[in-house]
Amino acid sequence: MPEPNDDLMQQLLRTFRDEADEHLQAINTALLRYERSPDADEQQQMIQTAFRAAHSLKGAARAVSLTDVQTLAHAMETVFQHVRDQQQPLNSVECDRLYEAVDLLKQLLKGETQPVNGLADALHQIVGETAAAASKPGNAPSAGDPGDAPAATDETIRVSLRKLDDLMVEVGEMLVLRMGANARMEAIRGINQQLANWSKAWAELKALLTRHEQAAALEPYLALADSMQTIVEAMTRLEHTTYRDTMRLEIVSNNMQDKVRHIRMIPFSTHRLMLERMVRDVARAEDKLVRFEIVGEHTEMDKKVLELLKDPLTHLLNNAVAHGIEAPDEREALGKAREGLIRIRVQQRGSEIGIQVSDDGRGFDTQRIQAAYEARYGEAPSGDSVVNLAFTHGISTHDGISEIAGRGVGLDVVRVRMASVHGRVAVSTEAGKGSSITLTVPTSLAITRTLLLQAAGETYAIPLLAVEKIVHMDHVISIGGRAAVRLDGRTIPLASLAQVLQMNGSDADQEQSLAVVLSVGDQVLAVAVDDILTEQELAIKPLTYPLKRVRAISGAALLGGGKPVLVLNPADLLRAYRQAAHTAAPAIMVDHESNHRPAVQVLVVDDSITTRTLERNILEAAGYQVITATDGEEALARLSENDIDVVVSDIEMPRMNGFELTRELRNDDRYEHLPIILVTSLERDEDRQQGMSAGANAYIVKRGFDQGELLDMIEQFIF
Repeated sequence: MPEPNDDLMQQLLRTFRDEADEHLQAINTALLRYERSPDADEQQQMIQTAFRAAHSLKGAARAVSLTDVQTLAHAMETVFQHVRDQQQPLNSVECDRLYEAVDLLKQLLKGETQPVNGLADALHQIVGETAAAASKPGNAPSAGDPGDAPAATDETIRVSLRKLDDLMVEVGEMLVLRMGANARMEAIRGINQQLANWSKAWAELKALLTRHEQAAALEPYLALADSMQTIVEAMTRLEHTTYRDTMRLEIVSNNMQDKVRHIRMIPFSTHRLMLERMVRDVARAEDKLVRFEIVGEHTEMDKKVLELLKDPLTHLLNNAVAHGIEAPDEREALGKAREGLIRIRVQQRGSEIGIQVSDDGRGFDTQRIQAAYEARYGEAPSGDSVVNLAFTHGISTHDGISEIAGRGVGLDVVRVRMASVHGRVAVSTEAGKGSSITLTVPTSLAITRTLLLQAAGETYAIPLLAVEKIVHMDHVISIGGRAAVRLDGRTIPLASLAQVLQMNGSDADQEQSLAVVLSVGDQVLAVAVDDILTEQELAIKPLTYPLKRVRAISGAALLGGGKPVLVLNPADLLRAYRQAAHTAAPAIMVDHESNHRPAVQVLVVDDSITTRTLERNILEAAGYQVITATDGEEALARLSENDIDVVVSDIEMPRMNGFELTRELRNDDRYEHLPIILVTSLERDEDRQQGMSAGANAYIVKRGFDQGELLDMIEQFIF
């Protein structure tokens, strides 16, 4: 038989790799279900499925002369056949060897050179034979085996993602043409309306002229003017036909856009095998028991978005197992089930996808996060919550460094990747109960819904996913000389978009009445703009060389008239504002006398570094100057050194507690009217009464702590 030529062999190898990948997925899935299932019959079915896949893989590898793949597939087939025929169950260590074989086969399929004989020998030893004795071909599945016949399916064809990307680019161009057609349609409608107005006015004028005494002399001119009616009628017909064609173009382009987008959509379950296998391996390495669930796995999203989510999800699940889920004995001592639960919930919300990764473990260790951050970077920046510090590069609370945790890159990868897709991250955690991290991403990156706005005479687009709200700047306040707006109980910093972009000639004093509230992760910023134009779906194209990376710009798009528009990067805008806040003058100054407020100094007294830092960051983000003390005695020293406007104090502290500090201040004429707010974990009525009797102005319980409530109280007492 003649040897196949190189082109044919390359084609055969590409076909084999696609087929082999399906067989490996089948083996992986079967093993995972085998380990999970308590039912012996179901376990036998899974082993039979894995056996058929290994047998098919071996035969396909022989056809393309991949000896190493054939050897390893044959060893796996031997194990599965032995387990099936002898009904000898596999233990976890034996499953580990089979998973290693799957992973090694994946490396071989990528063209890597790896030794296989050692692992093949280990697999043969599971059934008590040597590789040499088992080198003869394995038995093929018998004709009576269930599921031998391939299931009838719709015919499919494999298409590279690059070709789909190119097709989506063309759809984007059609979207631009459609917007242009709509603009032309409006122009024709406007002209036709002017002609209709002329026709009506001419009819009235003609009636007057025909009664004029020189009507006969005007007859040629009247006839010439009457011919204009033909133009009016032609324009009316043109408007109707253009409208019909425009509507047909809109229907066709919408259908094509939806169909191409649907072609690119794949279910989240595509990643299930990879994620489930990873959780299983990490749990085994950490000696933990973990049950993994996915709710809403059939929710579809763009393949590119799903691929971009692979790394964030991998790191979140790694953290959930390594940091969140406790060891079985520890969970049992806490009254929990020995087996921890990690759940992914996928939900579609319009043009967004929400992916929530939750666990029932120990929750975020805020004290260790704070300590890890300060050990590496020093004092935390204002405006960051303690939990948000965990998303900083290099921060880890794991003891030591292992293959799974301890390097401090996991949550940083999540933050960076979410910013790249204009996504959001929300964190909810409760000590001893677990954590929940929600990633919100667009369903597609090819066509993005944006908000068009104007700043300093230029038009920009910003992804609607990052826009929390549009507000009127009726009640701008100034805290510490810097502008802010109050929204839903929060104090949100306010900046001029033109100045954040450092646009030449931007006028900080220009009258601006609208602001767009941007939200990226747990960071929020209101940017003042000249005008809000409209919402618009745009085909965004990334910048290319030499403009590969431009600060605050994520890409460009074409509007209906062919005019290009820059698309802003919300994460960069927030980063630019925070950097400028420490080095430059405020982006917006409030000059209204009624709104001007001098810098306010707040003394925060608490023996917990975590609580002190949290309260300091909240207050500094709102524009206050903050001084801290660790107990009542240190607080008295700080009061004597500084002009303090309000005191926020804990109660349970060494040397002098909050009750004693309050009474001491009320007995001093200098501080008789100084506002004192007690923030404490003591929530009994008698404790509250004792605090108010000591002279406190307000009493906030930490368990239900709301930063908006604290800020409202300070504003009430100071202003």
